[in-house]
Amino acid sequence: PRVVEIHLLAAGHFVRNGDENHAAKALSNLKPYENLERKPEIDKLEQKILALKARKFEHVEKEMILAWEEGRFDVGLELAERILSSLPQNKAAQQVRREFEKQQRQDRITLILHEADDAGGRHAFGREADLLKKAIALGANALELSQRLRYARNMAEKQREEIEIADLLRLWE
Repeated sequence: PRVVEIHLLAAGHFVRNGDENHAAKALSNLKPYENLERKPEIDKLEQKILALKARKFEHVEKEMILAWEEGRFDVGLELAERILSSLPQNKAAQQVRREFEKQQRQDRITLILHEADDAGGRHAFGREADLLKKAIALGANALELSQRLRYARNMAEKQREEIEIADLLRLWE
């Protein structure tokens, strides 16, 4: 239909003028027509629109990478999220997000292990075992922690037995 041709011409015009927003809008107007014979042309225009968006975010991507390398993780993540909101397939922004999530997970594991150390120091072995299991579930090295977990479980069981025995002895008093 002629409407399809007009929208394609408009999208091409906007792409040539660097206006990815209007180009995308013109292409989105084609969705109801599902014009298979013009699909290659539509796909080519979609790729050009993506390239325009990518160029628009090049400076943001550079700033994001620099922020990340300088240890300004919150700024790097904020910029990554901004990029991903318009370009979900952006590899650099995806990598920054993954690294941030990995760092958050590692920080959480470290905190949990400190809490487990504290619990063990207070002879709260049941709590220590629970925290060690939690750390392992988050991705801590299970091989390194397995012996410690086994020890904490054994000690927690001994504590429970001692409490039961003490409770039984109190009945005889």
